[in-house]
Amino acid sequence: FLIVTGISGSGKSSLVRAGVWAALAAGQAPNLPGSDQWLITAMFPAAQGGDPFLAFTSSLGQDERFGWLYPGPAANKLKREPGAFAHLLERVLAVLPAGAEWLLVLDQMEELFTPAARDYHDAFLDLLFESAELNRFRVIATVRSDFYADCELHPGLHEVLNCEGGHYSVRAPG
Repeated sequence: FLIVTGISGSGKSSLVRAGVWAALAAGQAPNLPGSDQWLITAMFPAAQGGDPFLAFTSSLGQDERFGWLYPGPAANKLKREPGAFAHLLERVLAVLPAGAEWLLVLDQMEELFTPAARDYHDAFLDLLFESAELNRFRVIATVRSDFYADCELHPGLHEVLNCEGGHYSVRAPG
């Protein structure tokens, strides 16, 4: 789990999407061999009516390899059933080449702390942290620095912010 912070307009999303994502997709990440085979999906938490679970499952629905996935029922299952994500991850990874991983880009994570998604933010973040412990699933989240204090209130995010390599701060372009 990696959190990228910076002020609004500093280029967090561009760094992750055009930089990290592009390097992984091109296999240009020397410490992550085989990254060109990874599945990379992106989501905005407040998309899909402020339901981050639905935004998450809908991000998979954009890939034709996952035509079996119905985002609404899958999101409801993730909300209600322990172990539902492990089962989803197993099905997703089965479609990918051996050893490939799934990277979720959680763009504008601050949306989880706004009224639009507030009802879901703890449950969704808890799901992501439990899921990040599973093999072959990773998360990169971007968040505006003015929401840093909100991140510190969640135990998992607080831990990531304090661990070496868990946080990267982007400065405003000069």
